[in-house]
Amino acid sequence: MSIKIAVLKETDPGKRRVAMVPGVVDQLTHLGAEVAIQSGAGDAVTTW
Repeated sequence: MSIKIAVLKETDPGKRRVAMVPGVVDQLTHLGAEVAIQSGAGDAVTTW
């Protein structure tokens, strides 16, 4: 059974959150999960 994970773009005005950081995406895909990231997710983030 495969696992699919979606990372959505924040829609609240003034919010810059992203539900996942790149290192976690790497770990999940290495374990066999499929990760889909919505276009524009993280665009407002300026620091990690």
